[in-house]
Amino acid sequence: MAESRSPAARWRTRIGQIPRSLALLLALVTIIGLAWALVVPAWQVTDENSHFAYAQNLIENLSLPSSARKHSYSSSQRLGAAVVGARAGATAPATTPPNWSANAWRAYLARVHAHPPSRTDGGGRNPATNPPLFYLYDAVPYLLDHGGTVFGQFYAMRVWAVLLLDLTTLGGWLLAGEVFGRRQSLQLVVAAVCALMPMSAFTSAAVNPDSLLIALWTFALWLGVRVIRRGARTHDAVALCAVAACAVLTKATSYALVFPLFAAFFAAWRLAPITERRAVFRRVLMALPALGVPVLAWLVVSRAVGFESVNQVAAIAGRSHPVTVTGFLDYLWQYYLPKLPFMPVVKLGANVPASIIWNAGGIGTFGVFGVNLIVLPSWAYGETALLAPFIASGVLGLVAAPTARRTRLQLLGLVAVATLLLRATGQVEYTASITAIAVLAIMVCSVVPIVRHRSRLTERQALLWFLCSAVFGLLLLLHVTDYLVLARDHYPFMEGRYLLPLVGIFGLGIALIVSSLPMRLRPMVIGLIFAALLGLQVVSLASVLHAYYL
Repeated sequence: MAESRSPAARWRTRIGQIPRSLALLLALVTIIGLAWALVVPAWQVTDENSHFAYAQNLIENLSLPSSARKHSYSSSQRLGAAVVGARAGATAPATTPPNWSANAWRAYLARVHAHPPSRTDGGGRNPATNPPLFYLYDAVPYLLDHGGTVFGQFYAMRVWAVLLLDLTTLGGWLLAGEVFGRRQSLQLVVAAVCALMPMSAFTSAAVNPDSLLIALWTFALWLGVRVIRRGARTHDAVALCAVAACAVLTKATSYALVFPLFAAFFAAWRLAPITERRAVFRRVLMALPALGVPVLAWLVVSRAVGFESVNQVAAIAGRSHPVTVTGFLDYLWQYYLPKLPFMPVVKLGANVPASIIWNAGGIGTFGVFGVNLIVLPSWAYGETALLAPFIASGVLGLVAAPTARRTRLQLLGLVAVATLLLRATGQVEYTASITAIAVLAIMVCSVVPIVRHRSRLTERQALLWFLCSAVFGLLLLLHVTDYLVLARDHYPFMEGRYLLPLVGIFGLGIALIVSSLPMRLRPMVIGLIFAALLGLQVVSLASVLHAYYL
């Protein structure tokens, strides 16, 4: 009887099986995403102008933006940017609010209808030199409003991007379900953290490839956990490689996914019984073409048309300062820790810049909006800077001493004393050093079971190693790039949003702490987490509204 049901009936059954908490969260996330997409004025997000120009040229001219004989931006885009007072440049937003004059809008519509500006005279060299996958995704909303104005096409792209925020939410839910089992309270925490962090919602509701990147990384983490827990089944391994390939074809920072990808495959091989390891190895080899073929094809095509295939990750020529291993280690130390007396000064522009970049512009808070420097109240940055060491230390305690409750409490007490002293002396930036040391200790804990060949690897240890390899891979790639850019006498490359692909791991850390609490306290703590996330959303949107509309 079940086989005779219509496809529509089967779909209704599947939709009815969606947990109510997930459905409500997706509805909330969609509303918040639409608010970000519509409240932030056109081209008022960093590099949004360049990303729109890339997509428009790809759709209209069926080519990558690499011509030296054309404008970087089409006439239609330049006219649209001018009517709202945005600059048609790499970062687009002007320092003044857009022009909201009704007369200016009517004049713009009259000009567009009388003499439609060209959409095809763009395609010149573009600061956005990413692979084309995100821009192909954006072709759908652009073509849906192909006969409209550039504003209709632009806002259609933004609304379409909100679907990616929903996918990130779903990816966080699935990731938590694979790590913790089907415990909806913990799944809700991870999914909410993935989608409701203000920087995540803001970025995912813009014309920006990071919106797709965050979703793909979250799904890659989920699939990596499945590979480890389910013995690298063929379809899981192929799906992981395919998602990793899509991430690379979205943005070059996703080459860092090679670290967790091979960590997942190696862990699955180590966990398998000796008699089954050859079969696991064979399945992994069968899956790798799903990653290698698309990436190699893109590298060949991009080289053939003279397009930068790896963006800032490419080797940087014309350096003003020597690039050495010791120089990189000095840079890395000074990024997270106070400079030692014998170290040369690295041009980082701040003492322990991790505190500013990862907190003020990272996954911890909303950060700095676009290039208009719309910021949150100072308390938002100060309080989250104090909270970060507790989260990292709490995870470290659960990882290093899962059964020693007294040891964990002593660690948290030590961190509390240190953070209070730093706050009392006005040196809150050094809380980033405590966080960095805790994260490094977690990574060391993840490596120890791997290098001990004689000890049996447990699934829990394998999952920790896999997740830490994702953190290590992305941070290593970002820091190498930043160091090379600094050596070229350029401004620092780092931005807080570059950590957003790891937001799923951040959510897992918070959920792990929640799971260690007594059962009677968990509902209250989960409620506080939701209240904090929604409160940050309100404060962030209010800051944007005040800057542009009041």
